[in-house]
Amino acid sequence: MKLLIADDEMLTRDGLTSSISWSDLGIDEVFVASDGVEGLEMAEKHHPDIILSDVRMPRMNGIDMLYKIRETAPDTSFIFMSGYSDKEYLKAAIRLQAVSYVEKPLDLDEIRQAVRTAAERHLQVIESRQSNDIRLNMAGSQLALALTQPDHSVHETVDELSEKYCQKYGSTDVFHSAVTIIVQMPEWLELPLDYLESKEKQLHDMIRPLHLHIISAEKRTNLFVFHIFRRADFTPQLLSSVQSYLRQLFTPFINYHFALGTPVSGLHRIYDSYSPGVSQRSAVR
Repeated sequence: MKLLIADDEMLTRDGLTSSISWSDLGIDEVFVASDGVEGLEMAEKHHPDIILSDVRMPRMNGIDMLYKIRETAPDTSFIFMSGYSDKEYLKAAIRLQAVSYVEKPLDLDEIRQAVRTAAERHLQVIESRQSNDIRLNMAGSQLALALTQPDHSVHETVDELSEKYCQKYGSTDVFHSAVTIIVQMPEWLELPLDYLESKEKQLHDMIRPLHLHIISAEKRTNLFVFHIFRRADFTPQLLSSVQSYLRQLFTPFINYHFALGTPVSGLHRIYDSYSPGVSQRSAVR
């Protein structure tokens, strides 16, 4: 784990970094900042899991720094170091999840215990998030497969799976428009078990800057279906970019074929993008 110490007193920063065996607490890296502005910059650069921060600092206080960091890193645990007079000032922050404080003058044993507790809490949050991600990804794979069936036969299943999968986006409007791509690899080619998962991840990383999303499924042996969707209409430029990215992914293979469906509107029209490509896949490479 990574720890950031933010305090405008150099003696406090140096004392904390040198007086505690952080590795014994599961901390691998320790960064320091002299005020809230520098703390925010360090947090954006190094993505600490735990932040040990003074409350009153120049340029930006610890509370304002917390709110800024929480905008992009909601799982970061905060421990505030504060004087007795700061207790009322801290009440609003303490109500937030994963926020605690230790009083000044600092007691090293109290610091150790606070960091140990924050580290345990952080691991629990990460494990819970990973478990939820696995559940949502599984729903995405099931949805991708269901969308290769005529809508009238799986209408309720599609609705249930999409509602579950779209918890990560907040609403199903991410399926405003969609396009299906089919990739056929030679059946004699032995691919790793995680091949489709790795290709989906690579393609997701490629298309994320374009505000596109993806779910995929293996329809039959070495026949992969990628449904790409977004909150707005597809443009010719976007479709061209998607094709280019796919070719990059499968360039190492000589014998592969893929077909790009026609963009459609709405979740229940995706089969109309998928079905023509099934018959065309052997004609396009």
